[in-house]
Amino acid sequence: MKDFEKIVLSVDGIINALYESISFKEGGSPDWDLFRKLMIPDAKLIHVKQEGVDSMDAEMFIARFKDQIKSGAFKSFYEYEIHRTTNEFSYIAQVFSTYEAKFDAGDKDILGRGINCIELIKEKKRWWIAIITWEVETQGKKISERYLPAGYNYDG
Repeated sequence: MKDFEKIVLSVDGIINALYESISFKEGGSPDWDLFRKLMIPDAKLIHVKQEGVDSMDAEMFIARFKDQIKSGAFKSFYEYEIHRTTNEFSYIAQVFSTYEAKFDAGDKDILGRGINCIELIKEKKRWWIAIITWEVETQGKKISERYLPAGYNYDG
């Protein structure tokens, strides 16, 4: 990631860096140093699932992600934004970021999508991620057209 100081000056820059930090090609790994630099020290990551809420700090998230890679759950991972809704006021921002994710699960590529709700704060002239809450789309729970780009077609 080039010129980190410029990246964290805008909401757009920090969201793009977030996706870049967790994506990796086969044989590679996520950029955990970048990931950590985007977060406030006590940032929360919250995965909302049908069976309940899974809340963790950044280090727990990293450890779990590393375990998934080590177990072979995926050999590569690429998550990218397809639509964004941003609300910003002064030193706070809330971003609904719809994403698609591709990962190699060994015998096949899997494509999924979901929404990251990212809460940011601006402090010391830069943006920080305070909370990421996400939910993955399922057969019974589809993402509203409100959070998809116009004319979007998805076969997943």
